[in-house]
Amino acid sequence: MPMEILRLNLFTIAPGNTADGRVTLTKIILKDKYYPFSVTLFYKAYGNENIIEQWTEITHQEKKDVTLYNFFSGQLAFRQASYWLTSFTGNWGTEMNMQEEKLGNGIKVIESKLGVRSNQFGHACFLLGLDSKSEEESGTVVGGTLAWPGSWKLSFEVDVRQTFGCWRESILCFPIHNKTKGSIHDTFLSLYY
Repeated sequence: MPMEILRLNLFTIAPGNTADGRVTLTKIILKDKYYPFSVTLFYKAYGNENIIEQWTEITHQEKKDVTLYNFFSGQLAFRQASYWLTSFTGNWGTEMNMQEEKLGNGIKVIESKLGVRSNQFGHACFLLGLDSKSEEESGTVVGGTLAWPGSWKLSFEVDVRQTFGCWRESILCFPIHNKTKGSIHDTFLSLYY
């Protein structure tokens, strides 16, 4: 069976606030030009706390079940002089060993294909120091984590213009099938700045 690539076009943007006005939820709805698929990007901003939640919902109206193999669910972009990535590895009894490295041109990938045991050796969270190493009391640091990672892949890319991109890709050892008409597949990435 051939795999199809969706070509999504902007359908609508729906900004809104919560009742207390402290949280802003923005929905960006993208629809495929040919297939009955839609992707909704959600951005929930907590202004007082400097936290942004970002997640994606994928829905379809196909007559038959579909299988999702590979999809991206979040993306960050920055332009700074340098970037320092802090990631975490470990095993039973030695969890959350911190590793920090300066990112150069190219792509750094952190991933796990262990499914329900995905946090056994690597952790789907990171800190990114902008212009300097992550410091507890100074500097600018962005942190991110996945709420329910499963199998996951985080890619961090710096290009020759020092433009930074980070995206979360859902990689599936066992593709999601039997997604019935109208069903929703959620992904989630929470960021704090």
